[in-house]
Amino acid sequence: RLVFETGYTSNAAMKQMHRGISVLFVSFVSFCARGAKIHSEAISDSGIATSDSTGGTSGFQLPPEGSYVAIRGLKEGRWLRIQGCQVGHSSGGNDNLADSATAERFKLVGTGSGTYALHNTEWNRYLIMNGGSLQTSELLNEFEWAQLPAGGRFTLQPTPHGHGLWNTHNSRWIINENLAIKAGPVEEITAALGIGGPQMGVSRYDFRVLHQTYTRSCPGLHISHGASCKADIIGKTIGLYNTHHQRYIRVKEWGWTDGYYIPRNSLPGQEYSVPPPMPSGWTWTRFEVVDAGGGNIALHNIEHNRFLAMDAQGIVRTGGLRDADELNCDASGGEHFTLVDYSDQNAPSVALHNPHFNHFVKMDDSANIVVLGPLNFDQLQSSNSWEKFLVSTETYQKEDCPYLYFPKGASCKPWLISQKVSFYNPWHQRFMKMINVNTADLVTTHQQGADDLCDACDDERFRVVDVGLGMLGLYNEKFGRYVQMTDTQKLVSTWVMAKADLPATWQWEKFHVVDLSNGKIGLHSGFHNRFVMMDYHTVISTLQQYNWNQPPTGDWERFTITYSGYGDHWTPEPWEHFPDQRCKG
Repeated sequence: RLVFETGYTSNAAMKQMHRGISVLFVSFVSFCARGAKIHSEAISDSGIATSDSTGGTSGFQLPPEGSYVAIRGLKEGRWLRIQGCQVGHSSGGNDNLADSATAERFKLVGTGSGTYALHNTEWNRYLIMNGGSLQTSELLNEFEWAQLPAGGRFTLQPTPHGHGLWNTHNSRWIINENLAIKAGPVEEITAALGIGGPQMGVSRYDFRVLHQTYTRSCPGLHISHGASCKADIIGKTIGLYNTHHQRYIRVKEWGWTDGYYIPRNSLPGQEYSVPPPMPSGWTWTRFEVVDAGGGNIALHNIEHNRFLAMDAQGIVRTGGLRDADELNCDASGGEHFTLVDYSDQNAPSVALHNPHFNHFVKMDDSANIVVLGPLNFDQLQSSNSWEKFLVSTETYQKEDCPYLYFPKGASCKPWLISQKVSFYNPWHQRFMKMINVNTADLVTTHQQGADDLCDACDDERFRVVDVGLGMLGLYNEKFGRYVQMTDTQKLVSTWVMAKADLPATWQWEKFHVVDLSNGKIGLHSGFHNRFVMMDYHTVISTLQQYNWNQPPTGDWERFTITYSGYGDHWTPEPWEHFPDQRCKG
């Protein structure tokens, strides 16, 4: 502006002006450089990264680790969100997020080496990238990030206009384009940084990571986690006692439920306010409280490995065969409940309301567990004593499990559960193998060494499933079938089903694992009272019946275990429970 607005009458005057402008420009650049250095050092001292290895910088500071954050795409103004098990987005034209927007808030969890995980508190699941799609993890709380796959760790890389979310494992950015937030294509990390070309405007890579401080006020029996409310008994093992009928809710064999009698507390003044203690052996009345998301809970019976569920016929029973972290996202399965505070001056009572069916859990005078409704969660009357329960919080832990089993709560579980394994008979030098046909006989492979099974040989590999009551099932994931022992001495494949869909009433698919010494195990069917046995070409059961603790002495019933990778969920390590023992196989 000086040059064009000033009139010059001579070349000398022009040269003098140029020298003055040059001095001013050099001084200005020097000042900016010093200022940038001071700014950079101040940010470095604060521990908030605003630069990357390639030299890109951002003026937007990342909230500190452990903060609640919301993430908004700048190109289209979309918010990243998790709703149940679905990753999606919501619209919003500015940086202000509504207090009620719990699906859009995440805990920023540090995972080491400059990476972060994004945990949605409302639904108790992490964001993960799996190839070209964004998905949710299984149920994991914010402290269980070590169980995440590599696709659950992100680098929040500064970009020219904010931050980008880079997943090293998949070599992809999260992008905001075409009215969606999604995984981008495979590309170089520099694609989002405006390096090697002209400075970009706001792009699909640019997100604003916004610190969230809103804390919700919660109803009774619930505590605040940022903008979400959670039942205060989540993570605890409990029993539910009805003082009117003097019974605990119990999950029976074959998936049915009822009330199990124990007299009221005998201490004066506590008959209706404090539940009687449960004996240590009552594993059928104990439930692990799981965060189901959306403010709800689920009740998982460890002994049977099934969730309590309400069905459309008005019966409370158990759901599918699932571990505690495998809860179905879909509330239509009847496994999600709202914990409602119905305490009064006489007793700290609770009720279980199913939001999908809009019914309450009820214990009738025949000790059946049924329903009352339809009623909204706040419509239960003070006179409805059959629907109200006292909560017994249990701390008992089993310690004396037999070898090859580990304690889980008050129960004992086979060490093999969750593992993917093959069964090898050293005498025959062959592996057990499944054929992909309904009720087809299990066969044997050709002779080979115990370590010679090929990587692609999944006909011989089985996922060990916790089927409850200390037993296991053998599920072939390639074919989607269980191993079944028939009443005609055969071992066959079932029809195709999901792993969780094994009916609770089926007994031919359940086995105990028995230590047969010298690194070998046996598989015993309690229903048939026979062991699994391999002959030269097929896998059958023993002709004679044997109790599990009186196994046959022959070699055809003895197997070694070959492991394939790791379990599909978090399995305790042997030294966490038995420092002087290791799992055989």
